Amino acid sequence: MSRKDRIKAKLDLLKLLIVAFLTALFGVVSFTALNYKNFDLLLTVLVLLGTFSLIIALAYFVKDFNRHLDELEKEK
Repeated sequence: MSRKDRIKAKLDLLKLLIVAFLTALFGVVSFTALNYKNFDLLLTVLVLLGTFSLIIALAYFVKDFNRHLDELEKEK
């Protein structure tokens, strides 16, 4: 496997992870919108913790995606 193919495979994986984490984030937001009347302190903290962790993971994946995209551009 050449270096270009390896970078392309990594980019495909990162695209998949970005879409999956965006879907999870929208799921948390929709769960919150549907059940906000039933929230207690623990559930609120868990939802906020989950939301922040998903946002941090998404930011990392996007940054890693851009870094690998720059590497691919340098290879060509």
